[in-house]
Amino acid sequence: MQELETEVTEYNWHPVAAEQKAYPGTREANRVVKEYNEKCRVLYENPWALFDCIQGFKLASWFIESKVSKTQIHNYF
Repeated sequence: MQELETEVTEYNWHPVAAEQKAYPGTREANRVVKEYNEKCRVLYENPWALFDCIQGFKLASWFIESKVSKTQIHNYF
């Protein structure tokens, strides 16, 4: 088995194959991730935040419990 030649760049923490490219900033979190983390925190603190009313929660629960497909849910709306 032939061993790949590797190199370590300032942007990679682990060696990568020499023919691969490293892109600056690829390990940095962007705004979308930060917003997602905030939404997850809000949902953890208040799981009802997604629903405007109890009927919306009951409908979503019914879809899940009845194993309604995503396509059928999409068609419903």
